[in-house]
Amino acid sequence: MLPAYAGALRAGRLCVLRGKTLKVPSKKGESPVTSWALTHGLRCEKMLVMGKMTNVGTSYLLVILIYACAIPLLIVLLGPRLDRLLGLGPLLPFPYQIAPGIISLAYAWFWIAWSQVFIITRGKGHPNEILGYELGPLTQRLVTEGPYRYTRNPMAYGLLIFYFVALAFLRNSIITLALFPFACLFEIWYHTTFEEPGLLKRFGSEYERYRKEVPILLPLLRVVRHSR
Repeated sequence: MLPAYAGALRAGRLCVLRGKTLKVPSKKGESPVTSWALTHGLRCEKMLVMGKMTNVGTSYLLVILIYACAIPLLIVLLGPRLDRLLGLGPLLPFPYQIAPGIISLAYAWFWIAWSQVFIITRGKGHPNEILGYELGPLTQRLVTEGPYRYTRNPMAYGLLIFYFVALAFLRNSIITLALFPFACLFEIWYHTTFEEPGLLKRFGSEYERYRKEVPILLPLLRVVRHSR
């Protein structure tokens, strides 16, 4: 075995050995990286997987910092201040806002967790993206089960409930709750502008049929449609 550090490039056709780029031979039916690793005893394939795991971990860290830390903190700080600036009173008399706040918080995170599980287990990918740029590996199949039966964006729906309903009650902020419908409109614009073009390109007619059957954001619209 060569006592050297070997890393596999993303393209999977070259390996880097002590700073030198080498061509990777391959056998029929065998990836170049796997063939070279088996021949020389260096685990290029394993290192490729480790690199992907690192990318996924970094993408989750970035998404958590933005969606679970920065945005909620901004809403928590600005909501009550805007209420005071506009001379608005509390949403509900204290402490009656606490119970609906906790209930809506649990409801929001139920949707977030439910959709996350289905994206990973059924879609075989990760939902981490910003402005249409995927930060983690793409899903390998279109997920239409679980929460995706009711809305095409269950995770976004859960986040909006968390930001503008749960935090509105917990911070007793009228302005935060009043921003909920505007946030929904923004999410619909964001999805159709940045996410749907890529989904249509990847899944074609399958996604076209899916978006005709399932509402873009609010699950209630599907319930109303099926009750008629």
